[in-house]
Amino acid sequence: MKRAFDVIVIGAGASGLAAAKELEHNGIESVCILEGSDRVGGRIKTIDTPSGGFIDIGAQWIHGQKDNYLHDFAAPLGLVGERVSVDGEGDFYTDKHELLNESLVSEVLGVLSSFKKDAENISGSDNAIPESMGHYLKERFNDYLYPLVNRTPKEKKIMEAIFHWDNRWVRIDNACDSLNNLSVTRWGDFLPCKGHYNMNPNINYCKELVETPSGHYKRHDGSYPVFLKCKNGRVYECNHVIVTCSLGYLKKNKDSLFHPRLPPTVDKAIENVGFGVIDKIFLEFEKPFWGPDFTGCHLVWTGNEIPDFNRNKPDTKLINGNVLHDKCVFLLRKFTGQNIPEPIRIFRSKWGTDELFLGSYSHRSISSDPSEKEGDPIQILNQPIYAKVNTKQRFPIVVFAGEANSAKYFSTVHGALSNGRSQASHYINRMKNTESMSLTSKL
Repeated sequence: MKRAFDVIVIGAGASGLAAAKELEHNGIESVCILEGSDRVGGRIKTIDTPSGGFIDIGAQWIHGQKDNYLHDFAAPLGLVGERVSVDGEGDFYTDKHELLNESLVSEVLGVLSSFKKDAENISGSDNAIPESMGHYLKERFNDYLYPLVNRTPKEKKIMEAIFHWDNRWVRIDNACDSLNNLSVTRWGDFLPCKGHYNMNPNINYCKELVETPSGHYKRHDGSYPVFLKCKNGRVYECNHVIVTCSLGYLKKNKDSLFHPRLPPTVDKAIENVGFGVIDKIFLEFEKPFWGPDFTGCHLVWTGNEIPDFNRNKPDTKLINGNVLHDKCVFLLRKFTGQNIPEPIRIFRSKWGTDELFLGSYSHRSISSDPSEKEGDPIQILNQPIYAKVNTKQRFPIVVFAGEANSAKYFSTVHGALSNGRSQASHYINRMKNTESMSLTSKL
């Protein structure tokens, strides 16, 4: 039995739910959401702990207040907590369990912050553009560090170690394998929402609601231009599909997922936009070993060979939980010099090996830089794939949506939500135009 709908949304994550809500808001009620897992939320995933709490192993924060669709939705409902997390807050320890001087850390991080601010406008400057964000930061920092005459060789070594710590932080924040793959020309694309940043919800970020099958979809020549075949054998027909699968899933499965295959420009855009992994590790202790004023600790390597932790994807393996537990405790003890107690539990995310996601979120890689030959991959991903109705008309049958598509808010939940809404407008506007043309012809 075939099930027919006007619109089918693939994926019940933030973008898919926002798209479906926008369609409903505009009077399109024949909508079906297909989800491949047994939960709603996508890369928002809250789990309950045996001790009665909960943790978010996916998206966790509301980034900013002004022009933030997520905040606008959550605040009136009282869902935004008062606690705000601060990036880089806390004590900095070296691998020789030395607590670093706060003023020295602030100096280096302040200088690096100014370099990143300068990079936001680098694409519009007349100067030669560095190859990548990694090359840019290294060159700027070397130009700053080496001429210093009021710093001892030991202090310069520490400052260099703090620089490498910050590099790893930027890599984590952008979910990229190397800063040498991160675009410097698109560094200014991301637009932080003003107001409190990294706000924590005061309830579970996402409550699991439904179970719905998912699958592959293909075109045919029946009454509906698109049909979708799920892995459980169910077949769906529709006029329009909104695809909100993660970019990681699309990169791996796009060749088998679509028939006919995607247009070459879309295929290339999916390949060119960066997508990487950031995972979380939670250690639960029987009781706090830290004081009431503790805000965090950061690990700064100072050895002769400072590890850069560049990942080689083919060699990446999922570490056994027991080994991970031991390594985390070892590092905490090594850097702080304290006898850290054994955790009673460990929780961890596995976004890189989850076949429905294959990563955490997107970044602007150097391959995503716009070019005269291939255009702007972000713009391409936001354009519908059309079917010809006749020689003069065409109809949008497939669009992509998600955080990776967001021009200004990529890598965030509010970016996924806003892009889901805007991508739904392709079908909404087309149907409004169709109704207008039909009314004109009747008159």
